[in-house]
Amino acid sequence: MTYQNKSICVLEDQEIIRNGVVDLLSGSGWFESVLSFGSGEEIIKQIPTLNPPNIILIDIGLPGIDGIETMKILLNAWPVSKMLILQFTKMTTMFLML
Repeated sequence: MTYQNKSICVLEDQEIIRNGVVDLLSGSGWFESVLSFGSGEEIIKQIPTLNPPNIILIDIGLPGIDGIETMKILLNAWPVSKMLILQFTKMTTMFLML
């Protein structure tokens, strides 16, 4: 079941992780729209052209403008959006490989 007008945005610099999360969310039927960006700078440039997503998944360890700073900017621009912070580490990768 798709939740009418529900959208989610994935902000992750590692393409393989970003694509995997997007594929999972797109196939879930939970969201009408799934957006993705590879950097804080990329999504910040798009703020004026996008409708605020309901949920934003943010990698805390983004290069350049990190996830915390990006989150502050996005919350200021889109106070209605909910933020979830992700952090994948080497240990996470090792665990996922098991």
